[in-house]
Amino acid sequence: MWVCWKMYRQIQDGNHGPPPTPVGAGVSSAEQETYQVGFWVAVWQIMLADVSMALDNVLAVAGAAGESRLVLIIGLTLAIVLMAIASHFIAGLLAKHPWISWVGLVIIVWVALDMIYRGSHEVTCQAFQIGCSEDRYHGVLHRLGLGPGAPTP
Repeated sequence: MWVCWKMYRQIQDGNHGPPPTPVGAGVSSAEQETYQVGFWVAVWQIMLADVSMALDNVLAVAGAAGESRLVLIIGLTLAIVLMAIASHFIAGLLAKHPWISWVGLVIIVWVALDMIYRGSHEVTCQAFQIGCSEDRYHGVLHRLGLGPGAPTP
């Protein structure tokens, strides 16, 4: 859900940040100092961004795959190919058609909520022996106190 929140904020704010300005491009020295970043700081930021994107991709694919190893393998392979080859093309599509970002956000929210639900269902079933035979619809009703046997006000 944290990834969903960050993605929502980026879409909502259009948070792309100011582009780095080359030295001597008609910008004051105070503004140039704001954009100049040391080599090792830049390397660290790129490595951190790559690791976080890779972790996000692995978690998203694992959540969407569920129990299917075939879907997991295909999803991770596709994610690697898209990150390596098609990222420029996808960035162009997102800039041209911003609605695609909202579709992606909806899919990520759906997968996150499904992972939260399935995880809580597994924990309550294994730890407390509650709701082990319920389907999702009845499980949600039961957790909200709306299912059969729920106390009426």
